[in-house]
Amino acid sequence: MFALESGLNMRARYNMAPMQPIPIIRLGGEDELARGEKGRGLTLAQWGLVPQWMKELPTGRPMINARAETVAEKPFFRGAFAHHRCLIPANGFYEWQVQDSGPKQPYLIHLKGAGDGERDGEGGALPLFAFAGLSEMWAGPGGDNALESAAILTTSANATIAPLHGRMPVILRPEDYGLWLGEEDVPPKEILSRLTPFDEADFAFHPVSRQVNSVANDDAALIEESTEDEAGQKKLI
Repeated sequence: MFALESGLNMRARYNMAPMQPIPIIRLGGEDELARGEKGRGLTLAQWGLVPQWMKELPTGRPMINARAETVAEKPFFRGAFAHHRCLIPANGFYEWQVQDSGPKQPYLIHLKGAGDGERDGEGGALPLFAFAGLSEMWAGPGGDNALESAAILTTSANATIAPLHGRMPVILRPEDYGLWLGEEDVPPKEILSRLTPFDEADFAFHPVSRQVNSVANDDAALIEESTEDEAGQKKLI
């Protein structure tokens, strides 16, 4: 799907959190960079961008998202936008909806499959897609503390996602993968024009257990449709 020239063997993940390693696809994976080549490679990066010009690692809240509307202008992100764009593969993402009372309700948002309208592929897996991402390689003052990091771009929510949240990640259309990665020589204005909300008719979402609120939970049960009783016990629908 992503025309990778190098990759990693990875286990399934169901609950990725800021500051954890996430998969990214960029030009020049680890093997290609060592050989001076520029093929698409899959590697891991810390979720929380650290620009290469920073003198030390930030101690505050990690910058996990960048607004598409200002990414080319903000000093924190404009270098990565100009030179280090990446794809971040995923099957879905969570969003939390404010309730009239009680804690927020988490939802899993995903692309519809080609089969039953929700799931597709072997084992009923959710369809893969790619977020528009930025990556940076930070080396530290001495140049010997290499850390690769990444952030996900966001845009205004489409009509499907808007009832849950006013913004959503930028999901790239497959025909724009090469453009976003820098394989096509196009002006920044053309690149920015592709950072629009994905088609609303292609999305589906369902409530999931509040167990997803704890990063310690990371198993396939988290993505199943569920309700919870007053004690917070999960009930599959």
